[in-house]
Amino acid sequence: IMQESHIILHLSLIPSIGPATIQMVRQLKPVDMPWQELYSLSARDLRSLFYLGPVVAQNLVFGLADDKLLTHELALIAKHNFQLTTVIDSDYPEQLSHIHAPPPALYVQGASIATFHKCLAIIGSRDADRYG
Repeated sequence: IMQESHIILHLSLIPSIGPATIQMVRQLKPVDMPWQELYSLSARDLRSLFYLGPVVAQNLVFGLADDKLLTHELALIAKHNFQLTTVIDSDYPEQLSHIHAPPPALYVQGASIATFHKCLAIIGSRDADRYG
């Protein structure tokens, strides 16, 4: 059985699935539904459970059916000795979890996030230019 944090990471790696969609899934997922069950849901199931549009639901189905991105990412995490913390983990920064669409996964190298009381976040730009 796959770890719940790996499922969140998998969701975050699917092209066109962003933090807001993952937040919606987190908020609307029935408490008694295991995270692993997302892999067996159809696009229709995803649409009705999480109020997703047809394209987003289908992208989720296709993305979850392909584990190559997840396998590659987990190998990179291990190779570079990163720690992974996801928005569902207890060590995820409390203040960050309260923003509109928190980043689903954080990669940490060095000391654990939980050891720090003051935090500074550096956010990169997707379309960096000289000004940014």
